[in-house]
Amino acid sequence: TFQMTTSMPSITRTATAPVLPSKQQITEKQQFKLAKQRPLYFRARLTQFDLSNPDRSNDTFRGFYTLFWIAMGFYVIQAVVRCYEQEGILLSLGFFRLLSKDGVALLISDLTMVSMTLFSVLFSNLFIWGVLPYETVGFVVQHTCQALFLFVNIYWTFWRNWPWVQSGFFTLHTIVMMMKMHSYTALNGDLSLKLKRLRQLKQNVPVLVSTNKKNEKDAEIEHVEAEMKFLEEELVHGNTRFPDNVTIMNFLDYLLVPSLVYWMEYPRTEKIRVWYMLEKTTATLGSFLMLYVTTERYILPKLYDPNMSEPRVILELLFPFMLNYLFIFYIIFECILNAFAELSRFADRNFYDDWWNSVTYDEFARKWNKPVHHWLLRHVYTQSIESYKMTKTNATFVTFLLSSLFHELVLVIVTQKIRLYMFVIQMLQLPMIVLGRLPIFRNRFWLGNGFFWLCMLFGPPFLGILYCREAFWSSWASHPLPMPANREFKQIGDSIAAKEIEQLQLQMESFKTNLQEFALKHRKDIRKDPTFRAHFQRMCTNIGVDPLASNKGFWADLLGVGDFYYELGIQIIEACIISRTNDGGLTELGDIMKRVEVMRGKKTKQSQISEDDMIRAIKTLKPLNGGYEVLQIGDRKLVRSVPKELDKDQSALLLLAQKTGYVNHDMIKNDLGWSTERIKTATQHLLQDGIAWLDKFGDLESYWIPSYF
Repeated sequence: TFQMTTSMPSITRTATAPVLPSKQQITEKQQFKLAKQRPLYFRARLTQFDLSNPDRSNDTFRGFYTLFWIAMGFYVIQAVVRCYEQEGILLSLGFFRLLSKDGVALLISDLTMVSMTLFSVLFSNLFIWGVLPYETVGFVVQHTCQALFLFVNIYWTFWRNWPWVQSGFFTLHTIVMMMKMHSYTALNGDLSLKLKRLRQLKQNVPVLVSTNKKNEKDAEIEHVEAEMKFLEEELVHGNTRFPDNVTIMNFLDYLLVPSLVYWMEYPRTEKIRVWYMLEKTTATLGSFLMLYVTTERYILPKLYDPNMSEPRVILELLFPFMLNYLFIFYIIFECILNAFAELSRFADRNFYDDWWNSVTYDEFARKWNKPVHHWLLRHVYTQSIESYKMTKTNATFVTFLLSSLFHELVLVIVTQKIRLYMFVIQMLQLPMIVLGRLPIFRNRFWLGNGFFWLCMLFGPPFLGILYCREAFWSSWASHPLPMPANREFKQIGDSIAAKEIEQLQLQMESFKTNLQEFALKHRKDIRKDPTFRAHFQRMCTNIGVDPLASNKGFWADLLGVGDFYYELGIQIIEACIISRTNDGGLTELGDIMKRVEVMRGKKTKQSQISEDDMIRAIKTLKPLNGGYEVLQIGDRKLVRSVPKELDKDQSALLLLAQKTGYVNHDMIKNDLGWSTERIKTATQHLLQDGIAWLDKFGDLESYWIPSYF
């Protein structure tokens, strides 16, 4: 068992003991007094959900844990199936791309930030060597460097402009490293004062013995011996004695140990279990998958739905947010901390207690995050009472204030806005603690615990709405977010949309005027010259205008071409009917065009036509459901005028016949490699549809395509 003492510049400093020999009688105020210490123990323990914990076999609720994880497995399967049905993919990776953005820079920055903490070893050695006396200059330098460390890394986060996930992680890790630096430096600084005091006493004992009278000598020597014994005990933790612990390796070991409170020696396990690391890695990945699915499928769509009111959003997000809270707790305190504990062979794994049974929020604060609780207890609460002579109430207030400021700092960096929502809700825990201690709650566990869980259910989604909908709704990964439901933002959005529509209308009016002037200027060319008409048509189509496709309205009156394509379409139908008896309704576009030109030849006022005009006119016939369509077979364009689709084999035979005008069995077998049965079936279909003529004269039967000759 390792008992931990409170560290601060003067809490255990023996200022009342004589530094120099004194002949005066020692007063009561000068008596050596041991500082009151709040005991904190490191001992070998396991987390409650650890599979290797022997107490799990006695837990009557262990079957419910199994049920929970099975239910979560089907929960993920359901989300994946729904995503596949709606989007055609197993899982959207948009949120994952956000998580992994700028990952290399984040890793390098994090390693650099961690390496900056090594200066704590240098400072501790300066305390030991007496270069920086901890009780004066050293204490100021320590806190100045910690503030500078925090400022530099926060500034770097803003400068990198990371997404909120990376910013939040880096800020949290920075705060954790700063807390470790403080605990390491504070303990070593305090021990450096004790070491200095011990050396002074050892130097002064001979002088004290030789100069004082017998009665005074006995009292003073007894006092000095008691103090020296106390100091010797304080300088030794287990098998390690200060300052032997102030080394780079000891500090690196401390960084790896999942404890925010520094101690020269921790309880250790015998070895690192590989299977245990694999178990925790698998649990981390599985829990993170559930966290990802819950966030991506059940939180983000509702959080940014502009058509959903705030009360409805809170109700919709109660369970997803609570699930995420549980997943994050499990990943951090059960998986990650246990993994680091296994790597460092750290035996005390009491990272949390049964916080789910909390009745008051002070009980929750003590149980749910033991590493942070121990740090606040040692370096804030106890320090405030013993160094600054605060009452317990004021010390509690200062502790919650510091914790709330750190929480709000993370969200300020994540959102890049100061809103203080988290700070206010954190500080509201103080009156809720007072409320929870009322007899009505204290004497009724179910009522107090129910009140606690109601607050936990409504708190996270409420914070999610406050921050996500108001603070940083406008920047989320690479996906555009919908407008927030906030009425003020909706009004601004409507106003912007109205202005954009008005500007578009003005632009369209200006464009229409310019296009009208162009059309009037080139009216004759548009009507008579098919090439010019095709260019004009393509220019208009690119901007969404089709002036030649209607027989009514502005363009029909201006250009006199409103009936152009409809008239041309009727002529194409007549030409197709004439040729259908010969080619089965599949005619080369050039042949149809020649027939149409013959029909139009006697009408000198009619415009010349081009292939582009023919294709556009045929497109206008599609609503007639007569099967009119232009087919591209190789380098030939054929007009189909029967309501029948060409199958794959027919298209292949037409492509093969485009050079010779016919096909036979040998050509098909040699070029396409078809079997005899397939050849017979395909050619028979050509004959039945009237697309081919059979020539039985000669050695081989030939199938001529009348569209090609």
